[in-house]
Amino acid sequence: MCVITFIVLEQFIIYNIQLERDFAGWFISASVLLTSLIILVQTLATAKGLQVLMLELLNIDSMLGSATGSRRHFSAIFYTMYCIGFTRGIFRMLLMIQLGLRSPSFAVQLLIPSLIVLARVNQQIYLMELIASQLKAIAAELSSALEDDGRCNNATELETAFRWSCTLQRTEYLFGRLQKCLLMVNTQFGWSTAAIVVLVFIGITFQFRVPMHPFPFYAQIVEILYSIFILFCLCRSSCHATERVNEIKRVLLKPFYNSSLWDQVHNFIVRTKLQPFEFTANGLYSINYSLFGSVIS
Repeated sequence: MCVITFIVLEQFIIYNIQLERDFAGWFISASVLLTSLIILVQTLATAKGLQVLMLELLNIDSMLGSATGSRRHFSAIFYTMYCIGFTRGIFRMLLMIQLGLRSPSFAVQLLIPSLIVLARVNQQIYLMELIASQLKAIAAELSSALEDDGRCNNATELETAFRWSCTLQRTEYLFGRLQKCLLMVNTQFGWSTAAIVVLVFIGITFQFRVPMHPFPFYAQIVEILYSIFILFCLCRSSCHATERVNEIKRVLLKPFYNSSLWDQVHNFIVRTKLQPFEFTANGLYSINYSLFGSVIS
């Protein structure tokens, strides 16, 4: 709480001393500040829940074992986002110093809210991709187990049906735990995600429609592309998880399992329809390509 108070007071002092002359620039700056405040408050409020979430995901990862492959590292998009985010922040800082809009000390401090937003988005994308990779491992494990049993000619039909039933039960169990993790992500990142989406919308709208003097035109293009890139990466990672769930359903609908297990398969598929595996902004809206199209249109 002391850190949040310090950052908020610091930024308000900065914006009061070095306030942009035009309303659009001030409004964007105030939106970044408010978004960073929401992120910090929600991060503080959900710190313990995030620890529980990480432990649960690590536990699921250990249960999947060899299906997840080698030890998971951060993806390329994780490093790419930080590289682009830092490059954009330094570019904007140097530009403000060159144009005489900020002193070097103030320009450096103005990086803080943008970095807070970047770190929060990247943290959420990492969790989304981790869940998507575990769903992919479940699909691979399920497909391998059913195909191996289907090629086994020595086992009786009853033994094969029993093994398939155990495999489906394991899939349902792991999927259920991942659904709980999904709800935890939606709850713990919901309001900050909503604030970030609004921030992206405000940034794109003002940069397109209002001249941001004395910033040059190419600086506005950089800001627009950066906002679009952040939202696209967020929606892309969310849609990857949905695609993995559809992959599991396609595996289950292949005609190589015992017909006596149809009820079990049917119940699982109905469950995925009644409780869609979708990342949301705390239930306000789904994070997918439809959201991306709505914001940039």
